[in-house]
Amino acid sequence: MSRQARRVASVLASLALLTGSCGIGADEEARTVDEVPFDLLGTTTSTTTTTIVQAPEEFVTFFLYWHTASDNRLIRFERELSEPPSIQDWLDGLVAGPGPEDLERVPDAQALIDATLEPRFDGGPDDDGVHRITISRPAEGVLAADQAAELVCTVLQFGFVERVAFQDPEGEAVEFSDLNAEAVENGATGEGFNNCEPQPVSEEQSPGDDGVVEEQESGATSTTTTTGG
Repeated sequence: MSRQARRVASVLASLALLTGSCGIGADEEARTVDEVPFDLLGTTTSTTTTTIVQAPEEFVTFFLYWHTASDNRLIRFERELSEPPSIQDWLDGLVAGPGPEDLERVPDAQALIDATLEPRFDGGPDDDGVHRITISRPAEGVLAADQAAELVCTVLQFGFVERVAFQDPEGEAVEFSDLNAEAVENGATGEGFNNCEPQPVSEEQSPGDDGVVEEQESGATSTTTTTGG
């Protein structure tokens, strides 16, 4: 063998040794892999659904008080509101009178407090615990008991009002009586107006439209009916 041939054979032998010492040796036979790293299994995605339960809306109940034209019954119409109204807004609603839905329930419902009286809540209370409503002085000089009932019952719904009196724009007291025809001296409470609550139906009375006719105490000029609104 020539020198050149020996050199080529030596190089080939060296390459064979290098190739055999690198890489991963092959298994003589197939085998089962028992454990696989979890990150080789791919990624999974999960979706979380959140259900938001909304609290039921709460309402407050207030009433508007009017009378029937036929038999002069004091009637009240329920209103459900999302929040309490201001007293002045409620007095304005009183003056506006029954709406179409109210008249469907009680066709002869009417407001005895008209716009000429211009009722305005003047706040308070004074030293005697009386809240005052300013009204234009009635032509007769005194406020009728039935008119007073609508105003007193409307305002007494507001828990901070315990006694109600009336005055004219000059600040002079306007006289009025309760439903028992007794003069009110130091502010009206609900007591003189049947506490503005329903009364038992008497045998002589028949139920009103969509409400309950309420028997008035002896000597009173009005009865009371409650209707939904």
